[in-house]
Amino acid sequence: MTMSPPRTRREMRERAAHAARAARSRRSRAARDIVIAVFGVVGAATVLWLVASWVLGLSLIVFATGSMSPTMPTGALAVT
Repeated sequence: MTMSPPRTRREMRERAAHAARAARSRRSRAARDIVIAVFGVVGAATVLWLVASWVLGLSLIVFATGSMSPTMPTGALAVT
């Protein structure tokens, strides 16, 4: 579909505004797709961890004190 050239300044402004809205829409759609992809990856990793921990009997331990320092700093995470 081809558009006829704008005949008035108002048509030119309306077309420019429409083009700007379309560009913002494309950017927001791309940003939304990236956010959805990130949440999908995080969700899949979570499900994978839950299944692996259930099948293999794994768990996470956080070292709350410095009893293992300097090898394991306070707040370090270990898989057991």
